[in-house]
Amino acid sequence: MRRTVSRKATVGCLAGLGCLMVFGAPVRSQKIAPAIDIFSGERVTTVGLRLGGWGSGRAVEDSTHKYAGDVSIRIETNGYYSGGRIILPQPKDITAQKNDGFGMIEFAARFVPGTLKQKRESQRGSQGGAGGLGGLGGGPGGVGGIGGLGGVGGVGGIGGSGTRGTGGNSGPGGISGNFGGPGLGPGGASGFGAGTGALGTSGNGNAGGGAFGPGGGGFGQGGFGAGSGFGPGGGSLDGGAGGGFGGGFGGQSQTLAPDTRKLKVVLQCAEGSFTASDFPLILNPAREDGWYSVAIPFVAFKGLSKARTATLQEVRIFSDTKDTFWVGELRTTSDEEPINVEPLDEDLEVSMGEAVDFTAIASSGLSPLHFSWDFDFSDGLQEDAVGPNAIWVFRKASREVQNNPGELQPYVVTLTVKDLGGAKRPVQRRTNVRVNP
Repeated sequence: MRRTVSRKATVGCLAGLGCLMVFGAPVRSQKIAPAIDIFSGERVTTVGLRLGGWGSGRAVEDSTHKYAGDVSIRIETNGYYSGGRIILPQPKDITAQKNDGFGMIEFAARFVPGTLKQKRESQRGSQGGAGGLGGLGGGPGGVGGIGGLGGVGGVGGIGGSGTRGTGGNSGPGGISGNFGGPGLGPGGASGFGAGTGALGTSGNGNAGGGAFGPGGGGFGQGGFGAGSGFGPGGGSLDGGAGGGFGGGFGGQSQTLAPDTRKLKVVLQCAEGSFTASDFPLILNPAREDGWYSVAIPFVAFKGLSKARTATLQEVRIFSDTKDTFWVGELRTTSDEEPINVEPLDEDLEVSMGEAVDFTAIASSGLSPLHFSWDFDFSDGLQEDAVGPNAIWVFRKASREVQNNPGELQPYVVTLTVKDLGGAKRPVQRRTNVRVNP
């Protein structure tokens, strides 16, 4: 059995101060440094920017996606040693910005849904090759043609052709890829809901792929998954769930799951190179649909805080995998919003061996956060789990309170939330959990 620990709805306030601890970083003593614009969507020839590549990566001007102006910069990466270069026409003094304890570099970015997870799950799901297999008769959720599996689990792949099915209940149709061609042959019936019919037709093109391609698995098996709106791919021959993209990140801000999970950003200055490596990609919705704000604190750039001055000449952007994304705006900014954490439930009572879900809800402006859980304060504050969501099994019952038979001594669960840059004061929340034998 698993129990979920809920939170009390106190958004915007820090109720229950007895369970709250704030400690660590000093209060800001200096003034906020003004923002400096590095790129605001202008054509690079107009403002004198130069774009280039590092390794096999590159940065190029692109008018396909626009955020703040007429163009964006398309970044093509292939790991931490292949990325894009944005070279300033004139160096910019960012000394005040990097000395601002809450200063950061921020860019508006546009990513596409990832395909790596989709490809892995496609291989574990239906094994139909490109072009699909002929449909087989079967029970509910069976396949009347697997044309939807155009090589990539029905999503994001090439809409392959299906052959004539032999009957059985056909599914709603796999979701055709954004870049695939239309299905060429008859597959299972497309559309919503299960239908009885031996044949179906392929969908029309959506950038060549079709909104609904040839038949896939039944709705719910090969239908839409929870989260991002991208469901698993077409069903397998036995009606089982197919491969595909099953949903995005959870959490408060992350609504897209790109292939990129971490970034490396290099600030090339006259004083030297300063690098933020393996920085988690946290996406906060920006003011334009489809765009996200990505912010990296200056304190995350190794050696930058020790430099007496910083004169920015170039920004290099890499990701931890092969990917393409767009930068619509690049600037410095400052985020002094404190860390706010909602309180956990108080005085929980669970059974020994029961799995308990703990969920933290916190905000801190643009600053990425680190969540650390300790489930037994009596042995010292330790990091037993990380992340906003944690599952814990209490394998020992609570001890009885001395001289008070029947009263259980609770476990003290401690949540610590801090920003990854270490510029803000961390916040702790605590709750008591009594574990029955």
